[in-house]
Amino acid sequence: MDYFDLTNINDFKFNINQPYSSENKGTIWFNDTKRKINYLIDQFSDKLNMDLIKNYNEVPNKRNGPKKGLTLKPYVLVGFIPEKHKNVGKDIFLKISMSNFDNGFPNLNIECDLNFSDPNNKYKAYRQKILDDTHWRIKIDQNFPRTWENLIEKMEPIIENRLSYLNDFLTKNKPQPKMSKEQTPQNFSLNQILYGPPGTGKTYHTINKAIQIVNPDFDLKKDRAKIKEEYERLVKNGQVVFTTFHQSISYEDFIEGIKPTTIKEKEEDEVSEKTIDEQKPIQYEIQDGIFKRLCQKAKGGALIDLDFEILWKKFYDHLMSKSDEVVFKSVSSEIKFEKEDSTEEVLNVRFKRTTDDPDKEGRRLFHARKNGIKKIFDERLDVSDPNINTRQEIEKILSSGRSTIYNAVYKSFFDFSKLAEKFKSKKTTGNFVLIIDEINRGNVSQIFGELITLIEEDKRIGKEEALEVILPYSKKPFGVPANLYIIGTMNTADRSVEALDAALRRRFTFEEMAPKPELLTPFEVLSRFWLMNDGLYGPSKASYDSSEKDLRQLLGLEIIADKKYRDYGERKLSDDSTFLPKKMEKVLSKTVSFSGIDLSQLLSIINQRIEKLLDKDHQIGHSYLINVYSLDQLKSAFQNKIIPLLQEYFFGDYGKIGLILGEEFFEKIEENDAVKFKKFNDYEANDFSDRKIYRLKNLSDMEDDAFKAAIIEIVN
Repeated sequence: MDYFDLTNINDFKFNINQPYSSENKGTIWFNDTKRKINYLIDQFSDKLNMDLIKNYNEVPNKRNGPKKGLTLKPYVLVGFIPEKHKNVGKDIFLKISMSNFDNGFPNLNIECDLNFSDPNNKYKAYRQKILDDTHWRIKIDQNFPRTWENLIEKMEPIIENRLSYLNDFLTKNKPQPKMSKEQTPQNFSLNQILYGPPGTGKTYHTINKAIQIVNPDFDLKKDRAKIKEEYERLVKNGQVVFTTFHQSISYEDFIEGIKPTTIKEKEEDEVSEKTIDEQKPIQYEIQDGIFKRLCQKAKGGALIDLDFEILWKKFYDHLMSKSDEVVFKSVSSEIKFEKEDSTEEVLNVRFKRTTDDPDKEGRRLFHARKNGIKKIFDERLDVSDPNINTRQEIEKILSSGRSTIYNAVYKSFFDFSKLAEKFKSKKTTGNFVLIIDEINRGNVSQIFGELITLIEEDKRIGKEEALEVILPYSKKPFGVPANLYIIGTMNTADRSVEALDAALRRRFTFEEMAPKPELLTPFEVLSRFWLMNDGLYGPSKASYDSSEKDLRQLLGLEIIADKKYRDYGERKLSDDSTFLPKKMEKVLSKTVSFSGIDLSQLLSIINQRIEKLLDKDHQIGHSYLINVYSLDQLKSAFQNKIIPLLQEYFFGDYGKIGLILGEEFFEKIEENDAVKFKKFNDYEANDFSDRKIYRLKNLSDMEDDAFKAAIIEIVN
């Protein structure tokens, strides 16, 4: 590796605070220097005989992406940490950087630091002390080392000392232990229902609650994408199940029932080539429902950290690498693997003859699909258990008659991947969650049946008053485990709490999810807009003006102190600058003013009028306006969501809708004398001649100024 390019360092200096370009010499020097700092860290890893991992890297511009009008950063740095401390993520690191030009010269720095842009960094309070204790600097001038050997020799004792400091710090300042996954999460009822008007975030919050229950160590202050990623992981792992109740769902769907199944594929006989046609095309069997399957998983535990994709890839590569014949064995059959045309997604196989005629093979080619094996794997079928009829279980899982083939292939995959050992060693008695969306839309008493008693906390398995019932179809005893949580959501506009079955209300706790207009204040809207567009525009005034044009029109946002406003947007005001709304308001209250539409006030007034005319159960939730950043988006929200909801609430009574929205949203239909009524008994047509006809305006046809005036009139 060539040494640091110190001759072109001025190219970097002269490009600081200039528009970023991936082609200018300063940026090229930045990337070259960063690569060489990475090389330097690798050298120290070898020299100190210590595994060092790079856990913090900087991009050359203020945000991400070239050609965005961004400026080149005044420093180059790479952070690293001993591998044994990798669990701290990006929170803390030892860094090597080049920065801080003094008297025309840059400096090479070594110091411990932390990711201060993360407001949830658990080491944040220690930052200044860490910097003071560990900072070391050498000026890059004529006395600076000119070879790797000399530089490493000079830096080695400093690096060794700072790594020792970091190790001692992390040992002494371990995060407080969080609640074990084996413990019951505090403040969570086993059975709870989130209720409220539409758009208040009920389903949204079930995700957070499910994660808190199943994985209490997870930090819910992370961004939403990370939260959804963790939720999907738990769903994939089988510890969280989501379903929706509706009028057609029944006990047979939820607990167990007798269901018809069809033989979709014929299965070649294990001894001869005749096919099994004797079986009826339709047969009936007892199938477990959603709730029963999850209860069984909760009793047996969940499987953690087994990645099917990785295991299957290794198995497939093993099959393709074999030079001799590969045979999968079922109960009494041998099934030959055909490499030709087999792929990772589909394995081609054919039946081999048994002892009757070992040289003759079945003529027909069959397929064992990866997705089919995954379905069996996801059910954690243990073929090593002598008490399980694996063929029958596989037939139930796949709803297919080709269980012999899948049994043979899955058994080979099971043995190769050592799943018997992994299934046992990776089980946990952690918590499980069933999320039931729109729980009040189903007939809960009918769906739960006799199990409505078993879900009570003191009736769960392992409790003093534990109960079991004999299920009507399988005739087997059944109980509900204590580590299974039920979270329901209920739209109060669909049916009020009082109308719910009394047995349900006794067994669930209720948490109201009311509209939150405070999430729609101007600073809240600006905060979300900046976070959503982080790195996509700035730092120039023209870039801000162009990118925020629609938002400023909506909010009536006027910039009083432009530089301070943009400095905050670029996170320059202080090391811990964030886009938290309360902090923004504190810092920018005299820097900006708002004279346009206050979405918070708008929602509050609409809901006050709805509650007066109807009730609080039919209010409008904040989610209808949470992603509104322009007049066009506000028009769309009113036209396609809010107005149709009001029409449903008031059964098309435009008089009451007008009392909420005002006259500006309506147009009066001029009287049409051409309308003639037919004579009918005692009805007098003249009684309707003076009747006024009103229709709601098509908001998409309204001019922006007219629409904005109509919205402001609602508030006034």
